[in-house]
Order: sequence, then C-alpha cells, then structure tokens
Amino acid sequence: MTDVRRIGRQVAGPDARGRCSVVGAPQRARSGTAHRARRRRSSRRRPCRHPSCAERSFTEESSNCGRDLTGALRTVPLITTTEIPTTEKTDLLGALAKHRYLFRYTVQGLTDEQARLTPTASELSLGGLIKHVTDCERAWVEFIQAGAVSMEFTEDSFAERENGFRMLPGETLEGLLAEYSRIAARTEEVVAALPSLDLAHDLPEAPWFTEKAWSARRVLTHLVAETAQHAGHADILRETIDGQKSMG
Repeated sequence: MTDVRRIGRQVAGPDARGRCSVVGAPQRARSGTAHRARRRRSSRRRPCRHPSCAERSFTEESSNCGRDLTGALRTVPLITTTEIPTTEKTDLLGALAKHRYLFRYTVQGLTDEQARLTPTASELSLGGLIKHVTDCERAWVEFIQAGAVSMEFTEDSFAERENGFRMLPGETLEGLLAEYSRIAARTEEVVAALPSLDLAHDLPEAPWFTEKAWSARRVLTHLVAETAQHAGHADILRETIDGQKSMG
C-alpha cells in the first residue's frame, strides 16, 4: 500500500518553464489574504531540495521552491575569500608592525611625566620601554646589514644599555615615538631590499647566545617576540598608572 504522506513530500524537477514543484501533496481550495500570506511565508521556509537546484551552489532564485529559474541567476557564495599577495617578508614585517602599533596605542595620551613613572615593583617606565625597543630594533637591523661589528659588548656599552631603559631628563614621549617611527621605516626599507632572508652573520660572543649565527629571518622573529613581550609590560604599566587597558 502506497504511503500518501511520503509521496506528498517528494519533489519534482524543474518543469518546462524551469520551476520546481512539490508533487503528490493533497490540494485544498483556499482563498483570502491570510492564506496568501501564509503561502508566502511557507515558501520562504521551504527551500527546493531537487538535485538540479542543489547544483546551483544555493542561489537566491533557487532557494524558494516554485519560483521561476529561467531568468538570470545570481550566485550567493557561502564563503567569500580575498586573495592578498603575501611573502615571508611581508608576513614578518606585518607581525612586527602589529606589535609596534599596540605599543604606541598603549602610550597614547600620556604626559611626559606619566611616561617617566615607574609604578610597579620593577624599574621599568613606558618611556624607557619605548627607548629600549627602538634601540633593540636599530641594533638588530644594523646586524642584518653588517654583522656583529656594531654589537660588541664593552663596559661603556653596558652603561649605555642601562640608560636605554630610562627616559632621561630632556627627553619627551613625542620625540621617542618619532625616533621609533624612523627606525621602523628603516627596518622595512632594509628588509625589502634583502635578496634573501637566508642572509646570515655570526653572532657576537655573549653568554645568552646559544647559536653561532643568525639569519635575517631569525632576527625578524626575535624582533617580533621582543616587541610583543615589552608591549605586554607596557600594558601593565599603563593600567597601573591610570587604569587604561590596551585590550579587554
């Protein structure tokens, strides 16, 4: 015995006019505005499931059973992708630029006096951190260009390194940020001109270096990590000073 309810749910393919329809469903004469509104709502809730319609990648016209499919069809993509040309250089420089931005965002609106504050148990200040990441990036870009010649450690260089974490009298936050921008532009210029990120130089002798040499690629990954780490320190300092958070 044939199950009438099962037949009522079967879907016929497009007819000569390109329309899909449900076959076998019992039909009852109905009229009136309420019925027409109900039919419109029903048609919106019942997408056509016929294979020929499914192959259309879900188009607006085929989404409603019984609608005319012979006109121009505009496909609605389920996933939209945008192709952006990218290279290893642009990826590394982009990551570094992102963390520089977060650093600069953290110190926006501060006075020079606030930038000099050391509000936590450490001796770090926001102005001092800006100086440090600037000096760090400058030194490593010089290493990419000329090797370890400019990174030799002496008693004088250690003293200068201590001052590199301090915002000294006469220094301004605006001036420190301007120098940071200048060094950032120089980094991008030097890296863009490199024939390969495989270019490597021997590291200077120091107890904290375990490798013999670093490539330009390794230097850039170090700069990303260094900047991100100190951006986190800066976020803590800023929240301690006036409650502002870079994120969250």
